[in-house]
Amino acid sequence: MNCKECGERTSVTWTQKQLGGTINHGYRRRLRKCNKCGFRGYTGEIWLLLATPPEPKPIYTKEEVVAIKKREVSIRRKNEDRRNNEET
Repeated sequence: MNCKECGERTSVTWTQKQLGGTINHGYRRRLRKCNKCGFRGYTGEIWLLLATPPEPKPIYTKEEVVAIKKREVSIRRKNEDRRNNEET
């Protein structure tokens, strides 16, 4: 962001995040300082909490999920067969 006095770049020296008056709004206040002339000023940012976060991408494809489930079932069946053989 540029300085209002000289037009040079400013840097953020302090930030405060606050919840607004309503449930779905928030506010971020920043103190900025000009790198050239030293002018200080506050800027504000209003953000909305209405947007839902994006759906995470699945780790496995549908085919891989089916294969994993089949493998789990086959391992479980092998263990049951082994137990049955040990009992007899």
